[in-house]
Amino acid sequence: MIRRLLIAAQIAAAAALLLWPALIAGRPAVFDDTDGYYWLGESLSEAGLQSLLHLFGDHRPIIAQGSLFAPDGVQYLSYMGARSPAYALFLFLTQRLGSLWFTVYLQALAAAWMIRTLLRAAVPRAGAKAFFGLIAGLSATTALPFYAGFAMPDLFAGLAALALVLLLVFPDRLPRASAVAVWLILALALSFHRSNLLVALAVLGVVFAVLAWRRGPRRSLRRCAVAASAAAAALAALTAYPALIRALPGPAELADPPFLMARVLADGPGRAYLAHACAHRADYALCDFQHVAMTDSEDILWSQEPGYALVETADAATRARLKAEERTFVLATLKSAPLAELGAALRNVGLQLIRFQVAEPLESPAQYVARGQNAIATILPGAEACQQEPACTPPFHAGFLRWLHSGIVVLGAGFLAVWAVRARTSAPAGDEARLLYAAALIVGFLVLNAALCGVLSAPMPRYQARVIWLLPLLAGVVAIASARGWRSLATTVGTAAQSTAVGLLAVAFYRR
Repeated sequence: MIRRLLIAAQIAAAAALLLWPALIAGRPAVFDDTDGYYWLGESLSEAGLQSLLHLFGDHRPIIAQGSLFAPDGVQYLSYMGARSPAYALFLFLTQRLGSLWFTVYLQALAAAWMIRTLLRAAVPRAGAKAFFGLIAGLSATTALPFYAGFAMPDLFAGLAALALVLLLVFPDRLPRASAVAVWLILALALSFHRSNLLVALAVLGVVFAVLAWRRGPRRSLRRCAVAASAAAAALAALTAYPALIRALPGPAELADPPFLMARVLADGPGRAYLAHACAHRADYALCDFQHVAMTDSEDILWSQEPGYALVETADAATRARLKAEERTFVLATLKSAPLAELGAALRNVGLQLIRFQVAEPLESPAQYVARGQNAIATILPGAEACQQEPACTPPFHAGFLRWLHSGIVVLGAGFLAVWAVRARTSAPAGDEARLLYAAALIVGFLVLNAALCGVLSAPMPRYQARVIWLLPLLAGVVAIASARGWRSLATTVGTAAQSTAVGLLAVAFYRR
């Protein structure tokens, strides 16, 4: 019992250390989508309560006028299909149970526990000092702490990768309770954002194909079954969600923004095809927007500025028509200029691979607090300070962080490359072979994440920054595993880490 309490205290302290940027800033980081997730979570909670009351014969209206599922909120359902109901409920319920601090602390707690679980599975002899050394290094030199304290589902992309590694590489080293917890975290992480699910399915597909080729489909299926079941659970939940919304009283039909349409337009081939099609009297809704500068997918989807706005300022009927025509338009664009679109897609993937600087968590929340009818002004701790822009801006130098994180990623990648070459030439076995397998999975996850996000959405920094910390993490685990004098190394690093942790937390609480 005492040992378990000590382990719990270690993980709790590590989670607090991972929140040092939010503590120094005085508030968790938020994004424009944080408001949408909170609104969705609140609306789902109200709709669920009303449905429960209906089962017991109580037909009193519970859904408030400002709910997403009220008559005045139906117009927003045209893009709320892109928001995860699972993360929306997580954000809303944890904020209401505590505060936004409670939300991000649970995120950091999940990250700290997953890192410790990976370290113990990969290096069973590693103790508390090695763990704190690893956490301190990641906290001081990577993007991880900025996404742990970010009230968005981005952190869970990296946690999904760690869960896949644990279930595919180290299943026999997980106690039963830990295995169940890893499975639950994986299922939740994959349901928190559809990009996480797409990347995980792609990774599992590659793993299954390679193992089936080398060991036969039966053994491949056994190895992938547990992780695949978590993906299946997330897929089932996300698939059932629109049907449940349609079952609510009133006109409630979820839809996604036309992401692919925006992508081919911004890439260029879509604009060329649109001009040709509209000149030949094609009946696309887009033909009414040829005056709009369709050079940026974010502007196409979200801008409200004249000359750039398209989807966001369109009425509900036009939005529905744009979405209905998306598949036909995208396929016609690909048919008209396949090589041009392929080149644009490859360029986007390349850009996504190298764009991993911390950006969105460093934005001032003043821009969101100043808006009317925005939940962020209500749920953000210390929001009153955001009435004055300088007082609300996080006190971090974006340029310094970009160079620091980039340098650590390059060093970590170089270290892993040298280690992998040496390991392969020495016929690896046992723990070293498992670590090579884990390294291949993480690198594959990073590449597939960049490919899917760059091609299907846009090469935004946070899509890769949310997972790039996996490379330094893996380098740290390999260093601990391969260090001969690991005990003295862990003692030195652990002592320094604990001193650093105390100093960072003291500064953070002083700033608050």
